[in-house]
Amino acid sequence: MGRVSGKAGVVALVLGALALSACAPTQTHSIELDAAHVTSIDMYFYEVSGADEPVVTRTTIDDAGLIEELVDAFTDMPGSEAPDPAAEIDGARATGLEYMLDDGSTVALTQYFLDFHAVVIAFPDGEAWHTTWGVPLKDYYTEDREVTSAEASERPGSPFEGLEG
Repeated sequence: MGRVSGKAGVVALVLGALALSACAPTQTHSIELDAAHVTSIDMYFYEVSGADEPVVTRTTIDDAGLIEELVDAFTDMPGSEAPDPAAEIDGARATGLEYMLDDGSTVALTQYFLDFHAVVIAFPDGEAWHTTWGVPLKDYYTEDREVTSAEASERPGSPFEGLEG
């Protein structure tokens, strides 16, 4: 059999790499909540800055459809583990989500929007997750809702910002 070279060789190499990557299993991670048990979600919006105490605003979601959307958004999220999230999140637009459950407990996670197709999620189990899913949540969940000031200490803790959960 003859040797493939030039453009044909490059095309064959690219197609082979694509075929191999298509066979790779997709990793996912989930918040592990049932939306039926979530009564409301407090959302805390701020910009991460290692030097300054952030200015934090807050809104509450209590609409069942939006609660389901905000549970589904963090269920079976494709991506990969983030090896050093603390090094990446400075300057990120962050949203801390605190899910209030019908038994009185809470579950929290933080989304760090770095750029389009570059998001880090701090899941409640301590996992940091890189994903291409995500938008700055403040842009989508504050319309027609009251947004109030909050103390920085009120936002859910994220170990990647040096806060206790």
